[in-house]
Amino acid sequence: MNIVSIIKQNLSIFFKVFGAMWLVIESIALFDSRISNLGLTGYFGVILISVIITITIYFTRKKFTVCLKEKNLEITITTTDIIKERGSIVVAASDTFDTELGDIISPQSLLGQLQTKVYNSNKSQMDSDIEVSLNNSSFIDDDTKTFGKIKRYSLGTTAVLSRNNNKYFLPALNTMRSNERRVSTNLATLWDSLYECWNVVRNKGNYRDIHVPVFGTKYGRANISYNQMIHFIITSFLFSTNEESISGHLFIHIHKSDSSKIDYISIKSWLESMNN
Repeated sequence: MNIVSIIKQNLSIFFKVFGAMWLVIESIALFDSRISNLGLTGYFGVILISVIITITIYFTRKKFTVCLKEKNLEITITTTDIIKERGSIVVAASDTFDTELGDIISPQSLLGQLQTKVYNSNKSQMDSDIEVSLNNSSFIDDDTKTFGKIKRYSLGTTAVLSRNNNKYFLPALNTMRSNERRVSTNLATLWDSLYECWNVVRNKGNYRDIHVPVFGTKYGRANISYNQMIHFIITSFLFSTNEESISGHLFIHIHKSDSSKIDYISIKSWLESMNN
């Protein structure tokens, strides 16, 4: 979100706040002459208070919850640390479920943090848990892959890891390239992969709160904006919820470093419009 959009949003909030305050003050002034006698001091005082309220509203909107009444579902947009949450936590993986930190998996990625913070850097245990979870899933050996793991699973295949009374769902959302240490994302296959993931979460998540990051915008290299990806994830979840409920609360977690790229007001308005 650029500076022009931020300015426009804050001006819109300011004029709404200022207008509401001015209406109240004018009404009170009809019965109390002391209010009308404040003159310019009172006028600039209202402006100052309106600015303070505008700033407060803008920053507090970075975390909000909208209840979709017809679906009996709450959706929360937040900047809290997803790794510290409780419930069903979705962490994007590649179709080869590579876990080696460094050139293959960034330690700063959510998958990297899962290994370092949840598994205490015990890569072998994490790999073992993934292997056990995928025991009944089909794969092909990619002999052209010159690094990391060579088992390649279908996109949408989801490993389920149990740790610290949480369940971590690792859907294969990206394709790990055979000759480059990076993944690629296709929105068409991402939709199908998320659909498969939601089915697994429905079956194994025990209806607990679901926590998901904004997939694909950084390490996945999806060529769409953060707002578009948030819409994409929520729409995918709602589509699957139409078939059968998955959870009563979906959390979308935005990394604090990406917060300035999000149009929170637009997302909230879009969610609230679903209740109209």
